[in-house]
Amino acid sequence: MRLSSNCFASGLNGRYLFSIEEKGAIRSFEVNESFAFLLESFSGKDFVEDDVAEALVTKYGIDSARAREDANSVLETWRSCHLLIA
Repeated sequence: MRLSSNCFASGLNGRYLFSIEEKGAIRSFEVNESFAFLLESFSGKDFVEDDVAEALVTKYGIDSARAREDANSVLETWRSCHLLIA
């Protein structure tokens, strides 16, 4: 899978914004650091769920079971927002 090219994350002073372009307008939402980290890590790349889990383990030192749960949750959010391209 791959992230849609019409979304991006940016950070400033410990705050992170996720932005998406839809129908010529840009909508922005405040997101947590891990959401922004994953979006930046996988933007423009092909990946699978295990890649997302591994990135969480490497970045945050969490156990692999927790990382798989978190990766699944993030990917479900991205799917529901139509951010993933199969």
